[in-house]
Amino acid sequence: MKYLSIMALACCAAGPLAGAATAQEGYPNDVVRIVLPVPPGGGTDVNARLLANSLSEVWGERVVVENVPGAAGTLGSQTVAEADADGHTLLFTNPQHVMITLIRDGLPYELDDFKPVSRVAEAPFVMVVHPDLPVETVDEFIAYAKENPGEIAYSSAGTGGITHLPVEEFAQRTGIELLHVPYQGGGPSIAALLGNEVQMTYYTIQAVKPLLEDGRVRALAVLGDKRSDHLPDVPAISEMMEDYDAVNWYGVYAPAGTSDDVVATIQEGIAAALKRPEMNDRLTSDGAFPLGTTPEEFTSYQEGYASRWETVLQDIDLNQ
Repeated sequence: MKYLSIMALACCAAGPLAGAATAQEGYPNDVVRIVLPVPPGGGTDVNARLLANSLSEVWGERVVVENVPGAAGTLGSQTVAEADADGHTLLFTNPQHVMITLIRDGLPYELDDFKPVSRVAEAPFVMVVHPDLPVETVDEFIAYAKENPGEIAYSSAGTGGITHLPVEEFAQRTGIELLHVPYQGGGPSIAALLGNEVQMTYYTIQAVKPLLEDGRVRALAVLGDKRSDHLPDVPAISEMMEDYDAVNWYGVYAPAGTSDDVVATIQEGIAAALKRPEMNDRLTSDGAFPLGTTPEEFTSYQEGYASRWETVLQDIDLNQ
């Protein structure tokens, strides 16, 4: 990613601020609360706090983060769905927000109870294997799996999540059979790989890099559309497969009744916040790509994202 000069950053930030004032004069006029459906710690929490600090500087108004974990993330989401639709209560979340509506019945809300504001950033996962598995490339992994159906076990951070469904999609598209072993969180999932309890998993670039340097895992592909500057020698999955990825993303939602003008103002604030060096540099240093998409782009992305996993779920028994 090319870095702008400080002067250019200042000019870029001024543009969104001027636009925000035009979109909705007087917003925000109170403390803005960003609700997280996860506990403190972890990527979602860290990036939400980065955004809150940057938005406070952009708007000149307090922006605070409130963790409301529980019920697989649904308590925090419900808090925002039921909040006043004035733009002062927002949801900062990740792919689980969409996925859980597809795998769990009886939720106290629907996706339509939220208005997408902006996809803030995305971070591709890396396909990593235990070094004892006799494969060096994705093609060799596929060939080995076909010769040994069901013998390669992979770990995930939980059933129905971002490190489970993309692997099942990969297996469906390549015609291989893998054994899914779910764990409660990313830490236990990667620990299982290090202990050779499983032979493959998807994990974050930031966490994988030191393990690669120590020779404790082997990386087969970065699961995005381009190589990572952090792992320049690891090919991108797009070099081998079309229209496939496994990325973790972070997005901001508002309650469904929030006006388009307020939503536009929030999005413009997010775009300005992402241009601030302290946020941009931190995201890129963690292997993420800042985005700042428009509400329309985020809405279209969410629709395609939900449709993608609905298709995958047709051939998966989540109770197994």
